[in-house]
Amino acid sequence: MKMMATTSIFHSNLSHPFRIHRPHLSPYFSPSYLEEEKKLFSSLGEYFFQRPLETPCEILITNTHTAFSPKDSQKNKALLILHPNSGWDNFVDQKNLPPILLGNSIRAPAVCDFMLSCLFHHYGKLHQLYNKTQWDPLRRYSRPLLEDLKVTLLGKGHIGELLLKKLTPLVKQIHCYDPFKGHNALNEIEESDVIFVCPLLHSSSKKLLNSSFFKQLKKDVLLINASRGEIIQEEELKKFLTENPLASCYLDVFEKEPQSFSSWDFWLQRNQIFLSSHIAGVYDSLEQRTLIWLTMLTQQLKQFYETYQDLSLAISALVSHNRPIHLQGPNYDAFLD
Repeated sequence: MKMMATTSIFHSNLSHPFRIHRPHLSPYFSPSYLEEEKKLFSSLGEYFFQRPLETPCEILITNTHTAFSPKDSQKNKALLILHPNSGWDNFVDQKNLPPILLGNSIRAPAVCDFMLSCLFHHYGKLHQLYNKTQWDPLRRYSRPLLEDLKVTLLGKGHIGELLLKKLTPLVKQIHCYDPFKGHNALNEIEESDVIFVCPLLHSSSKKLLNSSFFKQLKKDVLLINASRGEIIQEEELKKFLTENPLASCYLDVFEKEPQSFSSWDFWLQRNQIFLSSHIAGVYDSLEQRTLIWLTMLTQQLKQFYETYQDLSLAISALVSHNRPIHLQGPNYDAFLD
């Protein structure tokens, strides 16, 4: 999809002097969405699209492709970052950023549903049933029951919590690993039939699935990753799949993106791996739900500005009214997504 011209500015006739900058928009958003977002924020002041990241503004709207440098954060002097995504690893290593408001509620349900769809696809094996052209006199159907499965969740943030809630009535046992929430033991992975990978990418989760990790897994384990590609060492995953032909993996994210799927041909031909293009958080009403979230914040900000008649005070009130992420000190939410 072609992006709009980089010189787009919306001027407000109202008395709200905020400057709002959106440096990037993901390609699955339509041009009509961008127009709606412009209209929404023009009620607050000036709206800039696709300007250099150091462009001065009070509010910065980001996505997972927004890459900061120390120079950018010093020059743009933003007071607030709005991030309508779940993953925010592009901010983790940055210092002195303003508060960040996350739109976890926009993406997390979709990613959860996607990962559950992978689970049902793998164990349902419906493609094998419906490929038959005539009645099967043996009527055999080789599959385990979901209620016999042992599951491990890597990460117990927004997505992990949703998975825990939806899987609890379905499977035999769920083990969670999340050192930031007191779940420090990984020993249960030796007995796990399924491993859901859903932490934020951070120093504590990067390359978490490495050679020593894979050595502990069952030979027919199912891995599902719709979090971040760099959590898995892909060469070690390929080695593990080669040595364990009954193991399977669903990957929506990769160490390098875009990813050449041809590099996975060997395992694709063995029906061990299923690949998709970082689309787990994409769904039909994504644009609508993103606008709903941004509209809620815009309305709150207008009210606070009318009350205080001061940019900084209005944004501070908005931040205190919501649950921001502060990257000024120790980051205790670093394993969450």
